[in-house]
Amino acid sequence: MKNLVAYFYEIVPEKTKITSLGYYIYTSGCEYLFKENTREINELLELYSLSNNSPSLHKIILNKYGMILSNFNDKEYIMLEIRNMEERKINLNDILNLSKIEITENYRYINRNDWKILWINKVDYIERNYYEYNRDIIKYLDYNVGLTENAIQIFMTVNSVKKTINHIKINPNMKMIEFYDPTNVVLDTKARDICEFYRNSIDDNPKNIERVPFNLLDNKEKALFFVRFLFNKEYFDSLEEDTSDNINKLCQNMKNHEVAIQTLYKELKESLPEIEWLKKAS
Repeated sequence: MKNLVAYFYEIVPEKTKITSLGYYIYTSGCEYLFKENTREINELLELYSLSNNSPSLHKIILNKYGMILSNFNDKEYIMLEIRNMEERKINLNDILNLSKIEITENYRYINRNDWKILWINKVDYIERNYYEYNRDIIKYLDYNVGLTENAIQIFMTVNSVKKTINHIKINPNMKMIEFYDPTNVVLDTKARDICEFYRNSIDDNPKNIERVPFNLLDNKEKALFFVRFLFNKEYFDSLEEDTSDNINKLCQNMKNHEVAIQTLYKELKESLPEIEWLKKAS
């Protein structure tokens, strides 16, 4: 690997370390991460531009042939110049600080702001394959489809929201070095990352959750936070995992999710259209 890095990037590693993220490379006061690629080439081209124009993100480095990807052990790899090596876990302030950077460029392939289409496709797929799923899990489908329909109805009333840097996956256990990895980045409303961080905090430790600073969100972002939480991602993901442990986890998730919906509705109802069943429940 050292020879490949020296040849393709003209970087002579002084020290390397293999981790779950990839190969860490240390040289001349700089740190790099050589990692396996998981994104489409059209996305990578936009992420290259974004990483070079966003000083917070690790920078994508081209190889000596001007290519983003290099082959290693019959796999495609990407080189990142590390701009933040903090070992600590992320918090809501990190998310809020990154979301202050409004993205006005016209990126096409890394936009993820049409939640409605993703949700409709997810529900349609599950309903088409209804009889393939575990009976103990699928019995909650109608309830969660109803929540999704509510989410879509509210989503359709919100438009022209600012785009900021968000993540495909984010959770309270994420380290800073992962947080600034452009290969995990998408563009969306700031409500996306805040909601997913909150959602995963509930599942991880429901008794110790950072309070969401809703005063820093405008009414559109508050509404989008709520509708994203209404769509019970954990439930739909759980349908793919047919295990007894998963069923037990799902039951707890359903309880946590229902309580959180009612709590959030009380706090955010001034920014939301009236939802009759939630109004009665609260």
